[in-house]
Amino acid sequence: MQRTFDFAILGDQQPSGLLLAAGLARRSYSVCIVPATLLGELNPLEVHPLRWPERIGQRKLDELLFKVGFFKLEEAGLSPEDDQLQILLKKNRLSFDGKEDGWVRELQREFPGFQNQVSELRKRIKDNSQTPTFAMQQCAVLERESAEFARVVRIESAEGRPVAKLSEKEASRRWISKRLDAERRVFRLRPQGDQTYSRFLVEHCRKWGVQILEEPLSLESSWRGFHLNPQFKTQYLVVNSVAAARMASKFRKDLSPEKMTHWMYFDRFVVPVEMVPEPLSEFSALSLEGVDQEPVILHVQRDRLRDRATITLGIWLPFSESRQWEASIERARASFRKLAPFVSESSFKSIPSPLELNEMKGESVRRGELERLQLEPPDASSKNWLKMWSALFGRNRPASLHSRILVSAPFLVKGRGHAESLEECLQSIEYFEKRAQGARREVASAH
Repeated sequence: MQRTFDFAILGDQQPSGLLLAAGLARRSYSVCIVPATLLGELNPLEVHPLRWPERIGQRKLDELLFKVGFFKLEEAGLSPEDDQLQILLKKNRLSFDGKEDGWVRELQREFPGFQNQVSELRKRIKDNSQTPTFAMQQCAVLERESAEFARVVRIESAEGRPVAKLSEKEASRRWISKRLDAERRVFRLRPQGDQTYSRFLVEHCRKWGVQILEEPLSLESSWRGFHLNPQFKTQYLVVNSVAAARMASKFRKDLSPEKMTHWMYFDRFVVPVEMVPEPLSEFSALSLEGVDQEPVILHVQRDRLRDRATITLGIWLPFSESRQWEASIERARASFRKLAPFVSESSFKSIPSPLELNEMKGESVRRGELERLQLEPPDASSKNWLKMWSALFGRNRPASLHSRILVSAPFLVKGRGHAESLEECLQSIEYFEKRAQGARREVASAH
């Protein structure tokens, strides 16, 4: 006999989809998770530290965690910390600590000719918090007057993604929206034990009755849902991985993960702790080789007991232009050597051959590592269709709902990073919670 689920989460790698699974299961929906291995993907490595914002839209992450069954922060495997970031440019060094006063102080120190303009920008952000049009106009003026200031805006707004794919208007909008929070904090994902965070959340889903599918997948659509295979059906699909988006693209045309523009190469090496400049924080964006260079994502992990530091350079490389890869890696290393001139040449490993780099790129795709892949945004027609769908059914309906397909994974839809995906997850849980309550009232009145 065929079993029908309410929701099937395609992919078990992205935390946002797993949180949605737990939240729906707690509201008496039947939910199953299709593991990444059944979609043709490898298990993720989670080699780069992942942090979530404290605020998602107008609300806090705590609201989402409570709705998915985490009643204490430590139960969710999260630890709070300041939203620290360094931006290291050719002529400027800025260290943001997540506090508004620190942000103003850094900008006024590094751009002394803009002290009055920065104060005016701060005032406009506060006065026009609901409609930040005037603040964006003021920001655009400063960007036109200083290429270095514009570089800071774009790097911080990109949040570790390729700067070249971010328009000037979108960068200003994101930057101003981040400034609306006077105190910005983040949560670092720290699950207990040696398991990855995705494995930790899968086990949490099991506790709330979510079923993990083990049978092969053969996805087909039907009038009232989807056939996962001859044994299982589902009313809704939740896209939670690159492979899931590839499968769902035959039903929803704006999901096209085949078009990728960049992938991230991790250049990792170990040096003595004393060779690392002391002011260098754990997370930095490094751009010392000119404005045409994609910023290098720098992560420093200090182990003072062993007197060593592990340095990771996250280098965005063009997905198809392999002839540029070696030169881009050399430029990233040159930037770091300017920052830390005492690091010897022998600390760096030899740059992999083009064939080895291609294999690394292919593995990041097979693992569905969205943190390391930049996908092409959907075309204008699909975006307009989504706007029309949202307007037709109202704001309370999940904006990505189309042909019973929701998207939970970040970066698969243009303009949706982790914060936006978590906000969408919370909205979806609340929407379907209201639907479940309405159905129960109808049953009660019928009796």
